[in-house]
Amino acid sequence: MWTLCVLFSWIIIFGCVNGQICPVTWQTSQQSCYLFYMIDPRDYTGAVEHCHIYGAALVSVNSLSEHSFITEQLRIYNAAGYEWYTSGTSGDTTNNVEWEGDGTVSTEEWWISDEDRLLPFPRVVYKTNDIVYGWSRVQSMTKLPFICEIPRNEAYRIAQGERGFTYGTNLTDVNSAPRGPKFIIQPENIVVIEDDSRIDADDETFTISLECMAEGSPMPTYKIKHTLDDGTEIDISADMDGRYTVIGGRLVIENPSESKDAGLYQCVATNIFGTIYSELASNIACMYEKQCLTFSAQHISVLEYFSNVQRAPVVALEYQSVAIECSPPPYKPAVSYQWYRGEIADFVRPELNPYVFISNNGKLYFSEVTKNDESDYRCIVKLTSGSDKMSTDQPPSRISLPIPLDIRHQVPATWGPEIADGFIASFPNKPLRGNTVKLECLAYGTLPFTYTWSRKDFQLPTTSTLSDHNRILEIANAQLEDAGTYYCTVMRDTGARVQAVHNLVIEARPYFRFPLPDLHADTGSQLTWRCEAKAIPLGVYIWYKNGEILQSVPGDFEVKRNTIKFQSLDSARHAGMYQCVAMNTHGYSYSSAQLRVLSFKPSFHKRPRNPSQTAAINGHVTLDCSPEAAPFPEFTWTRNGGNINPTPDDGSSRVRLLSDGSLFIAQVQTGDVGTYCCVATNIYGSDTSCGELKVVSNTVINMRPQNTLGKINQTSVLLCDASFPGNVDSIYVWRFNGREINLRNNQHLTLGTTQYPGALYVRSARYDNTGMYTCVAKTTYDAVNASAVFTVEGPPGPPAGVRLDRNTITSTSAVVVWTEGETHGRPTQFHNIEACTEYNNTWAPVYTYIPYTLSQITGTQKHAINVDGLKSGNSYYFRVRAVNAFGVGQASRSSAVYKIPGAPPSKYPDNVGGGGGSVGILTITWTPLPPEDKGGPGIGYVVYWRRAKILKQDIVNEDTGTYATTVGSEYFYMLYEVKVSAFNEFGDGPVSPEGVYIYSAEEMPIGVARNVYAFAYNCTALEVTWDVIPNDREHMRGKLLGYQVNYQLRFVDGASLDAISWRGETSSGIVIGLDPYTWYTVDVQLLTTAGMGPRGEVYHAHTHKEAPILYPTEIHVYSHTSQSVKIIWRGVSTTSKEENLEGYKVHISIFKRLKRH
Repeated sequence: MWTLCVLFSWIIIFGCVNGQICPVTWQTSQQSCYLFYMIDPRDYTGAVEHCHIYGAALVSVNSLSEHSFITEQLRIYNAAGYEWYTSGTSGDTTNNVEWEGDGTVSTEEWWISDEDRLLPFPRVVYKTNDIVYGWSRVQSMTKLPFICEIPRNEAYRIAQGERGFTYGTNLTDVNSAPRGPKFIIQPENIVVIEDDSRIDADDETFTISLECMAEGSPMPTYKIKHTLDDGTEIDISADMDGRYTVIGGRLVIENPSESKDAGLYQCVATNIFGTIYSELASNIACMYEKQCLTFSAQHISVLEYFSNVQRAPVVALEYQSVAIECSPPPYKPAVSYQWYRGEIADFVRPELNPYVFISNNGKLYFSEVTKNDESDYRCIVKLTSGSDKMSTDQPPSRISLPIPLDIRHQVPATWGPEIADGFIASFPNKPLRGNTVKLECLAYGTLPFTYTWSRKDFQLPTTSTLSDHNRILEIANAQLEDAGTYYCTVMRDTGARVQAVHNLVIEARPYFRFPLPDLHADTGSQLTWRCEAKAIPLGVYIWYKNGEILQSVPGDFEVKRNTIKFQSLDSARHAGMYQCVAMNTHGYSYSSAQLRVLSFKPSFHKRPRNPSQTAAINGHVTLDCSPEAAPFPEFTWTRNGGNINPTPDDGSSRVRLLSDGSLFIAQVQTGDVGTYCCVATNIYGSDTSCGELKVVSNTVINMRPQNTLGKINQTSVLLCDASFPGNVDSIYVWRFNGREINLRNNQHLTLGTTQYPGALYVRSARYDNTGMYTCVAKTTYDAVNASAVFTVEGPPGPPAGVRLDRNTITSTSAVVVWTEGETHGRPTQFHNIEACTEYNNTWAPVYTYIPYTLSQITGTQKHAINVDGLKSGNSYYFRVRAVNAFGVGQASRSSAVYKIPGAPPSKYPDNVGGGGGSVGILTITWTPLPPEDKGGPGIGYVVYWRRAKILKQDIVNEDTGTYATTVGSEYFYMLYEVKVSAFNEFGDGPVSPEGVYIYSAEEMPIGVARNVYAFAYNCTALEVTWDVIPNDREHMRGKLLGYQVNYQLRFVDGASLDAISWRGETSSGIVIGLDPYTWYTVDVQLLTTAGMGPRGEVYHAHTHKEAPILYPTEIHVYSHTSQSVKIIWRGVSTTSKEENLEGYKVHISIFKRLKRH
């Protein structure tokens, strides 16, 4: 049975020319043809790709009769008990199965068992338990046999040759062929900081740009749509607003503002063949639909200020763990966190202090604190744009008020490790495919700890790295297969260990594994068109034609999920530009393609018959006949002018007509010599092509391989057919660039079908498959060969020789020079330049989508262009990528390192602030410029401050982040405006923006609380009241924190003084934990950030005696009226330790009577 399956899986001969009967090895059932393929098991993607070669799809099971047919066939062909892929997918544990093959949804229950139905895998397969067949589930990466299905009315597609945009025209160059638009540059999200909408230092207006570009012939025209928050769509034009400039697919907006310009943008490209929309923006917050223009400004809800309410101290015991909350202000779209301690910006550095950890949730964690950690801590948040582009490289930041950390003494002890609550933590919390995922692990206890990571059943992802003492596992560009169960193990050298577990679930915005292909189909034919996107959670589909949503038209075409089925193609109704749109909760993805509906008479203009073929006696020969025609023609053959009338292919006749019109002759005789003519006829006319057949006694190749263009990661075939003399052993051998190919267990190269046993299939083609292929037909007596060149097309290869023209290097720019690499079949359209520096080794784009002709040095393969915006004083590396119609190619090798000349700093310092310190001192702080922004040696800072209109300044000749100046003790707690700029040996940099205000250091408060009174609140508490002290500079001399009540026993000599405080501007408080009926002395003090004020008036009060100790007894309840009861009880007596009895309180509870059954 195995051998039979191997042979059958490769036969693609039709039993009928009109395509209504399935090919010989395809099984027929009702209105479909099925291929049971098991020679080369594939994963799910490979199985889908193989079915697509024939225009088919993985099987969709829509009825009991179809299920029964498949199970019967599996009993015949599945002796080994394999599982078989279908197109079914199911994202939950219900019975519902979505069929990707035809877009239908099944609710039938053919699971082989409940255990199989509940398996946590997405792909539905057929499986046997040795008794019956049914459904089960497997992972997508499992390699299995599979079942292909195609409607019988579309069986013609199995043998149909590949068609392109030149099919049916007189053109041979696909680049000059007429075709519809296709986007090659998609718009990108941009986050705009509205404060940037200003005139800059060079008096240039602040602008942003949105850009898209499409190819097509004729060239497309563009529209740019702007969707407002209320859903209103506006077509952007330069006439509607003088701030707009529209050139092709590029929109430039001057001085953008949220009120006018925020919203959703999308490009629309149109030519005579139809209309398509650009890819949707990736920002989910922008509703997925268009390019998102997000605005951020200090005065709107983007990054607001921290609360001005002083935070209560965080109290911790020494040698225990603690966490400090940042509690950031409202922001969008994202922020990063940093912390510093004290008044002089002593930044917390976990890389140097392994007991400290700053999480991506903003919290500052201490595995174990000591008295040395006691201080005020400030949280710094800085606006970031996530994965989107931002309009400035200096986004705003905010600094919190100080958060005191108070450490209470405790005897030291060795303990832990203990995993902190909430860890392992994942950031983002719900990661998507393509995100950088950070898994954080933190343990409390006495250090040192050792952190290790592992993954259940798999190695850690190859893109993962460890950082921050191995507490962070970072997975770059996370893929779906990176999901799974991760373990963090923490050990101490004493052997104590603890482990945390996290189930990482990675979801995905839809992405097309099999985009919608361009189709060139015959008029009147039936056609099923498919796209297939991967999405987690499962996606839904929408279809567009020429920019309009497409709905089914009964009797004409039907739209089902990811498929559209045309009953009878008509150019007027069906030709155009189509888009398959996949969407889920994470976003949208578009796949665009053109449908050409063709009708023309047959033509041999581009594919004439071979003028001369040779066959060996008793061998076989196939006389080709491959005209271009639409619809598919009928074929007749003549020899020496007389009709042949061959038998339609039945697999056994000596002379038979193959489904593609070719003539097959077996057991060739000398009498078969002659001139053979193929006549192709359809309703629009006919055409004829002739060639001579010669018969010889030796081996000859009668179908020679042709020069072929293949596409990267797709399958192509090099045909080769020889006529061998009868009754001799014969084989086919292939050579690649002169060396024989070992085809055993070769994943990319395999021999062909029963019809063409000498054919070579190149599967999942790679660039290194490009070269000269030679087909050798050998017998024990002779050997003949024929060669052809196979070229793999795809994105361009890496450019070479990347360097800078040293004569052009300035402090901010340089000319990058490179040599064009391999084009891989399509001309290069653009280049992208990337760079990294000695301080930041992450490659980042510095100039993208450079038109080929703009950078080309005339008459050469060399290119050069000036790159602006380089950072002065940095050492740079450069690399280049090329772009063609297939996409962005591989990066070139890195250039040598180039030193960019120094210049004054181009940025002002971030996080300008300050305050605190000693009386009479003004302390100003900032974040020192990072090394790549210093611009050169000799870095220092100019500090500016003013209390009134007089601006003062001073120079700090060191790379620090703090400055203190004496302003005089009389200027305590005064408001100052401060600014900072940087300088180096080349000059001064820009000054930080105005509007940053700080206070000079506080003085001790002098306000005294007046009218202090105390009253008994209960037997263990006093209520203390006082007049609020005016919250002004004269009394407070600093920032008010609250009030403190001091209390002690009145009549006890040497009684200790205790205190309790309340935050904020309050006039009363309750002192608790006192003794019953005891006299106390109380006074009130003011509490500010500088310290305590003078103690105020003294007041004496005592607490109440105790509450009644005894409770009433002998309680009796009697009916009184229909709405009342009478209660009688025995009262209680009080002692001298109890307050006098004032009365009794009666508690009443209502119970509902239970009903008896």
